[in-house]
Amino acid sequence: MKSLLKLMSERIEHYWKLIDEYQKLTLDEKEKAKTEARENKEALKLILCDIATLNEWGAIETSEALQEMLDDLLECENCQNSDFAGSETVGLVSQPNREVVEHWLCRNCIKYFEENGAPGSVIRKGRDK
Repeated sequence: MKSLLKLMSERIEHYWKLIDEYQKLTLDEKEKAKTEARENKEALKLILCDIATLNEWGAIETSEALQEMLDDLLECENCQNSDFAGSETVGLVSQPNREVVEHWLCRNCIKYFEENGAPGSVIRKGRDK
């Protein structure tokens, strides 16, 4: 059975490989990675828990680098807020051609568009609970 210290060391090594791979991606590859990350909220919740654990263990450099990567993956396309908890992909109806364009928005921007946009201008795909 592995010790907790050994498990944590392996986890830190895993995250540094992930961060390094993400930093090497092209802009198009990063956009694809953002889409995939946004669709996998359960995995993101686990990473957020790991960030807290890394902080508790004093692995601040690793947790900060991991948080930076998550901020980039999850920032709101409208205001650049990285509040992951209320974010979701919604369709916004553009004017005047009424085309629906998907955007990853934080809860504040969604609320703004719902309250200030034309009726039916925000189309929700469904919420992950």
